[in-house]
Amino acid sequence: MKRLLLVALLVSSAYLLMGSIWIRSYSIDGVCPYNYTFYSFDAYNVIPAIGGGYLLQGYAEFFDYEFLIMVADVFWKVDENGEVIWRRVTQQMGPYSIVVSNGLDRYYCVGGWYMDVFDSHMNFIGSYNFGHINGCYPGFNDAVITDDGIVFAAQLYGEAVILKTDFEFNLVWVGDSTTNHTVSGFTKLNRCNEGWIAGSNKHFSYMNAVGDTLWNYYGYPNNISFYDCLVTQDNHIICTGRTVYMGDVYVFLYEMNPINNEVSLLTDGVIRSGIGPLESLVETADGTIVLMSMAPDGSILHGYNVAGEHLWSRDYLPIQSNSLGYGASNIIPSDDNGILFCALRSGALTLVKTDSNGIVVSNEDPIHTPSAISSSHYPNPASDQITIDYKAENRGSILTLEVFNIRGQLLYSSPLSSSEGSYQISLLPDNDSSWAPGVYMYRIKDEHFSTSISKRFVITK
Repeated sequence: MKRLLLVALLVSSAYLLMGSIWIRSYSIDGVCPYNYTFYSFDAYNVIPAIGGGYLLQGYAEFFDYEFLIMVADVFWKVDENGEVIWRRVTQQMGPYSIVVSNGLDRYYCVGGWYMDVFDSHMNFIGSYNFGHINGCYPGFNDAVITDDGIVFAAQLYGEAVILKTDFEFNLVWVGDSTTNHTVSGFTKLNRCNEGWIAGSNKHFSYMNAVGDTLWNYYGYPNNISFYDCLVTQDNHIICTGRTVYMGDVYVFLYEMNPINNEVSLLTDGVIRSGIGPLESLVETADGTIVLMSMAPDGSILHGYNVAGEHLWSRDYLPIQSNSLGYGASNIIPSDDNGILFCALRSGALTLVKTDSNGIVVSNEDPIHTPSAISSSHYPNPASDQITIDYKAENRGSILTLEVFNIRGQLLYSSPLSSSEGSYQISLLPDNDSSWAPGVYMYRIKDEHFSTSISKRFVITK
């Protein structure tokens, strides 16, 4: 009897494990009723679905040779294990870049200047044209739903603003503009205390409840773009910061402190590879900060603690940077301490559900185990020399040491000759005037296992 009970418990545990992390792909067969010669397809959004599970959205264009014959936003409601409950097809003139819900009975889908409203089963209710209603034509990039309306991150007359509408797209208020001639206005938006935070290609802003600016931090002296931001569970404000150095695009994490007007570099730079959607940030239930940005080694998700220490990086090949979701909500945390993101994978719309360490198990995707790298450095602060001791446990590791300044510029790079044992590297030779006093960060990265460790140090003179 005890043996049977043990077997039952093991089977149940295995079922729960496989149900909690998975990769699922979804077909668009039957979406287009016409004869077509080829189609294009992109992933866009994934959000919590009304009534439980998740709502996944993709956008398809169907062609008869060179002629476009149909466009469609395709929605799937899936359960907690990614199994399809229903599929719906809607047609407008382009993709919905924003999909939000009130959690009860309405989905609000925004594309261009239109907002289409659907019930909890994606049955059409009504459509609203912002330009016709309000006499202006902003670009909408992100949205947060409130009890009495929707707040948008937007561009209006070439300026970055946030604005609020009611549920029929009537304008309620527009915050003050914060900078001129942004490429796309504010790209992401989040609540912060009683107000809002938002980022653009030129600056980060902290605003009050009606969008008026309380503090701006401009990135143009160092060519930094702040495309996403969040407030952590312990009330830290974390932003992505993108900059270009020596032809490479680097993405960093910064901590913003609007109360003290302070900005701190938290992480070393992840080199961004290829084209595709902007980088995104989420926080898991256990406090892991997850950056989604494709690196040259194929890694997509990068985990950090709130102090900026790198925990892990994961790839999900054959997913590439231009295959990630293009919508405002292409990655979300799950209630069970996991991560979900949408992408195209081998030509199919795919939803990936990982644990809080970015690990996913399926028949095609083994667990990606990071190499174990440890390091220490001394003295700290340093005046003329710093020594870094490091050790890589896994055989086959290919290690490189890099040092960055607070602006994310790569100042020093050197391959490390071996992955075994403990080694010392003199990083700052005597009387080297090129190292100014300040905060620096070093990274030891493993090219083979797609992981790294990074730590900060201080130079004084």
